[in-house]
Amino acid sequence: MTSVSFYEYSKLDAEGKAALLRRSEADISSFVEKVAPILEAVRTEGDAALARFGRELDKADVTEANLQVTEAEFDAAFKLVDESVIASIRFGIDNIRTFHEEQKPEAMWLKEIRPGAFAGDRFTPIKSVALYVPRGKGSFPSVTMMTSVPAVVAGVPDLATASAPPIL
Repeated sequence: MTSVSFYEYSKLDAEGKAALLRRSEADISSFVEKVAPILEAVRTEGDAALARFGRELDKADVTEANLQVTEAEFDAAFKLVDESVIASIRFGIDNIRTFHEEQKPEAMWLKEIRPGAFAGDRFTPIKSVALYVPRGKGSFPSVTMMTSVPAVVAGVPDLATASAPPIL
């Protein structure tokens, strides 16, 4: 059973507040050093680097040409899945969409705080989102649904979904 700790911030001393707000103490610099060349290669080489790293790191049979799933591949996949499963997934997507549409703020609001002086907020979606769908024990349609549907509702124009190849 998981326990949840509650803290009353106003009753904590300075050390307690600092401990509560402290982020992970883990040193991730070794990971940053390993990832930096990969990010730079993708930034400069684009899809060629993605395909190369897919082959090297994941042992995937991937090329620049087959990085993106085609409409025909989606159509073929739909034929392999029972209609009741597809209906359940669509039902879940509809529920997730409805929930996030209710959360979505107005694109812009203004309040006149003094005659002629306005203040407000403007919300715009970020340009792109990368979504990762794990394989193995975490390979659930809900992972894709819970990451992609909110991005679609928010109006993110460019979505990219990635997943590791099947473990053979």
